[in-house]
Amino acid sequence: ELGSGGASVLQAYDVIDNSRQMYEGGPQSIQVSEVLAYLEIAKIEAVEDRLLFLNTIKTLDVIYLNHYAEQNK
Repeated sequence: ELGSGGASVLQAYDVIDNSRQMYEGGPQSIQVSEVLAYLEIAKIEAVEDRLLFLNTIKTLDVIYLNHYAEQNK
């Protein structure tokens, strides 16, 4: 079970994931510009918070892309 912080990050990932570009080989990684757009909308301004959020989203994205690749071998 996720705590409230984990649940909110996962919800944010789901929102950002909807902007993911697809190509013939499958999904592309989430662009930093999409994360920045989310941070702007959410009014998250502290540099440390932005970097932590970006690193968390990119880590989740790597997990997703690796899972996708495994499922589509």
